Parts: sequence; C-alpha cells; structure tokens
Amino acid sequence: IHDKMLAGVLSAPLSFFDTTPAGKILNRFLQDLESIDTFVPQTLEHLLTDTLTLLSMIVLVFAYAPFSALALVVLIPLLKIIFRRARIASRDARRIESAAHSPCYAHFSDSIDGKDCILGFGSDRMFLRKSLSLIEAMARARYANEAVIKWAQVLICQASAVLYISSGVVCVLLVDSGRLTPAQMGLVLLYSSQLQRMIMHFFCELADIETDFVSVERVGEYVRRGNHPLEEEEKEEEQLEHCRLPSSTRSSHLRPSPSTRFSIGTPIAILSFPIACRQHHNKQYADHERQEARQIRACLPNTTSTPQRER
Repeated sequence: IHDKMLAGVLSAPLSFFDTTPAGKILNRFLQDLESIDTFVPQTLEHLLTDTLTLLSMIVLVFAYAPFSALALVVLIPLLKIIFRRARIASRDARRIESAAHSPCYAHFSDSIDGKDCILGFGSDRMFLRKSLSLIEAMARARYANEAVIKWAQVLICQASAVLYISSGVVCVLLVDSGRLTPAQMGLVLLYSSQLQRMIMHFFCELADIETDFVSVERVGEYVRRGNHPLEEEEKEEEQLEHCRLPSSTRSSHLRPSPSTRFSIGTPIAILSFPIACRQHHNKQYADHERQEARQIRACLPNTTSTPQRER
C-alpha cells in the first residue's frame, strides 16, 4: 500500500502539489498508514473474539431460560437505533479528527524549515500561538469522537438491562415451578449480567472498525491516483478549456471582470470587480507631462553621431 501511494504521489501533476498542503500528504503517510497497519487488524481480531463470546453467552442463557428471548423484541430495535446514530456520528467525527491533523503537521514542518526567519523577526510567540490553536482544534475533534463512543456505551448498557431483567424474571418463575435449579439460575444470571458489557463491546467494535476504515478510504484516494495518472492530466486540460475565453469575447471590445485563483480547480481568491478605463487623459495632466519631457531633453547633452565608414 505504501509503494502504491508513493507511486501515486510521484506521478501526480504539479498542480496537485500547488493545491495540496505538505501536512496533508504527511498525514496520509503517517497516521492513516499506521491506522491500517495497527488498528484495523487489532479491531478485526477483537471483533471476531467478541462475536464468538457473545454468541456463546446468548446460547447458554437462552438454553436454560428460553422465554427470556422475548426481550429481544424490545432490545433489537433499541440497539439498532442507537447503533445507527452512533455509527454515523463516530465516522464523521473521525473524519474531522483526521482532517485536523494535516494543518498541524504542515505548520510544524514549515516552522522547522523557517526557524531562522521566525527567530530573526521575533515572531516565535505568534507561531507558538498558531501551533497551540491547531493542536486545540485537533484535540477538540478527538474529544468529540470519544464523547460519541461514551454516549453509545451508556445507552447500550441501559438498553441491555432489559435482557437482564427479563432473564431474572424468567429464572424466578422456572425455579418456582421446579424446572430450573438454583445453581442453574445463578449461572444464567451471571452470564446475563455479563451480556450487557459484551453487547456494548460488540457494538463499539463495529463502530470502531467502520471508523478505522476512514483511513482506508483516505489512503485509497492516493492509490487510485497512481493507477490512473492520465485522468488527472485530462481533467486539467478540461479545466483549461473552460478557463479560456471564447473567440467572440476576445474579438470584441468587451473585457470580462477579472478574478484570481491560486490554481486551476481551486476556489476564487479575489472576487470579480469591474474596471473602468479612461479613454482620454486630463488635458492639464497631459500638458504637465509634455513640459517635464521637454525639460529632461534640454538637460541631456547633445550627441552627434559619426557616420560609419563604408566597407
């Protein structure tokens, strides 16, 4: 993956480096690749372990207290609503967090490269305040992601209490009727109490795996750039064609209002504004210019040119 990303960046046109900050490229090669190499395999392993453990616990509880499965009618819709809301919020918060790393990396690398100029002009405090503000924005996005996860954990634990209550009521009725021993009742209640935490871990792992795949999505953008390098050049040519003036506009006396952008495909930096050109100069200003020109010519020494000899 690293080699394909590197090939995609090296084969990118120069306009890509004009419009893409260096910190954004470093973020893809540092944090996103680390997430793919480290966190995605760990999350998949934990998800598989939690899935098998959760299935075994549910089978044991329903085997001794089958009527407690009626709680799933209420529990499954609640968990579905909570997971749907938490999944979208957690994924978007992770995207905001990943995007907040790029300005921080870019500012840090630029500060290291220009440390001589920064210290020479005494702007170190200004750069320090800027760096702290970028770190604060990055931490704020991280806190938002953690808040979404904790919110989902609390709601899942509360919703899972329905299964624990139903298992306890069913176990009391079964023991009273003699169909369940007290030892078996204790075993069912023990696993029912642990089901709350296991369900919470299972849904959190599902949200984490989708969140970690945001890095896969961001890395895939650079990998696809290396697989189709000619498409970028064709897009640039199309953008250049759109930027060219039509022949009717070039031949007429009309001039479009100017607008400035840093590169093709980027937003306009300076909005359009009309320019009115004066066709005639002020007569008094023109006379003043002629008088100054005569004075300058009078001050110049007279030079006579010598004729060249004929060969």
